[in-house]
This record gives sequence, C-alpha cells and structure tokens, in this order.
Amino acid sequence: MYFVSILVSLALIGADPPTGWLQDTTGFETVEECLETIPAKASEMQYYIHNQFRGMGQILDIQCITEPDWIERNVELGHKVPEEYQPKTNS
Repeated sequence: MYFVSILVSLALIGADPPTGWLQDTTGFETVEECLETIPAKASEMQYYIHNQFRGMGQILDIQCITEPDWIERNVELGHKVPEEYQPKTNS
C-alpha cells in the first residue's frame, strides 16, 4: 500500500531531529492512484502544518511511499520507531 507522505521541517521550533516524514491514513493499492491524489491533498496538508505549528513548519517534499519506506526514512533522519507503532492494515 502507498500513502501520501510529507517531509516536514520543524527547524524553526527547534525540533530534534528537525525533519521527519508524516504519513496520511488513507492507503492506495498502486503508486499511480496515490499520485493522483497529491494535488488535492497538498493544500490540505499545507493548511494542517501551518495551523498545527503556528506557521513555523514547512513542507519540504510530498511523495507516495509505502509504510516500511516511511519508517526507514524517519529512522535515517534520527527518529525512533514508536513503541506503540502498529502497521496499517488493509481492512
């Protein structure tokens, strides 16, 4: 499954690590289906980041990636896998 995922920078608020990938909850069977939703999701995600972090968060990239890739990328950026993490299922 592929999910719309955004790379967010929170460097302005002193987050450590300063960047990380956030992933939407809606999954798609193919990357093509996922890519088609990016234009509609991009403004929604920008609005969320702006409001959530009071204008101090910045979206650096938007991609369609799998959940294992999302975890791997965040670990590479210095994040730990949350203990309560439960993989998304296709239910």
